[in-house]
Amino acid sequence: MTNKLRSTAWQGKAWHGLKRLDNVANIEDKVDFHPTPPMAVEAFLEKEMKRIPTRLVWEPAAGAGHIVDVLHSAGFTVVAQDLHDYDNAEVQPGVDFLDEAQPLTIDPHKHSIITNPPYRRSTEFAARALHLGVPYIACLTQLQFLGSLKRHRLFQEFPLSRVYIHSLPLPFYRAGRWKKGSFNHCWVVWDNAHTGPPQLHWIVTEFSYYHKRESK
Repeated sequence: MTNKLRSTAWQGKAWHGLKRLDNVANIEDKVDFHPTPPMAVEAFLEKEMKRIPTRLVWEPAAGAGHIVDVLHSAGFTVVAQDLHDYDNAEVQPGVDFLDEAQPLTIDPHKHSIITNPPYRRSTEFAARALHLGVPYIACLTQLQFLGSLKRHRLFQEFPLSRVYIHSLPLPFYRAGRWKKGSFNHCWVVWDNAHTGPPQLHWIVTEFSYYHKRESK
């Protein structure tokens, strides 16, 4: 049975955040930025909420704050940072997560990371978080992230705990509206509390809410 999107408090704020992007021409292509559908975050939290070890979350690729909005509504305290400025007062710009010479402003051992990193740098983001010793890491990425020899070496050094595959392609935001997606995505999770081999799960979610908003 598929999950229908419920009416939740964060929807209005998340959609307001998307409107900010209309003022940034071609931002997605220039910096590999693709807003996270809020529904994908909610669906992930429904599966994983009880396993996240702390209510403190670090979002190092926060973009315009769409994962942040959902996390706030779910009761998390979030440190939101990004290299670029997306005109969101809740996201600190100018912070390069991959720059090892840049001093950290938080204790990575006391925060979980939940993020949607730029896909072209997703391997580097995951490796950086793992080497910092973050106890819980969840990254939304394309399903093909599970392939390649480079990432296989990463998985050998740091075995995955859980993978949540979105059975339907996630919608993407372009030119002021959500559009039907064509890429399959998954959440990859590293959890220090996990023992045993990686677990595989599926998330089946209808995205009719976004299609309705497009027509208005």
